[in-house]
Amino acid sequence: MEKYARAFVSQNFGRGDRVVVCASYGTNVGANTMTLAAQKIGMTLIPEGKCTFPVRIMKNYEPKGIVGSVFKLLRLARRMGSEGLNLRESSIKRIVTGAEIFSAESRSYLEEI
Repeated sequence: MEKYARAFVSQNFGRGDRVVVCASYGTNVGANTMTLAAQKIGMTLIPEGKCTFPVRIMKNYEPKGIVGSVFKLLRLARRMGSEGLNLRESSIKRIVTGAEIFSAESRSYLEEI
């Protein structure tokens, strides 16, 4: 739990911030532990599993950040764009990626998107 709390704080998340978590709960210890870490520092997590949630979640909750794998985040970005939500004008200020190993090119592409 401490490593996730440190990771959130290092990315400038804190008390009152809302963050979407695109990780499966249940047997996935990481997602459950992220939730405990977020509670410890006063954040609110919006658990969304596979990242296939309706785009209205972004409009209604205005999360400051999103956590997920690069590929889930790229699919979400494409979906948001196709539904007319300008990513640069969204509430998202921080993206935390993990799970899969990805190339520098994938990172650059995600930053560009």
